[in-house]
Amino acid sequence: MKQSLWIIIVLTAAFVGYVTGYSVPPLAEVGMLTGGTGTDKSTQLDESMEEYYKELQSD
Repeated sequence: MKQSLWIIIVLTAAFVGYVTGYSVPPLAEVGMLTGGTGTDKSTQLDESMEEYYKELQSD
């Protein structure tokens, strides 16, 4: 019984670690973990999208 409990704890910890590894980079990119407004990459993307939509409106 004691050994099976440790197996369950280890498997649960491994799964939580695996899922956390996939959730941290997106949270850091949008600034939720750093308290910022996001990375330079997202700012550049926003600027390029604004230019794209302005070009569409002018046509």
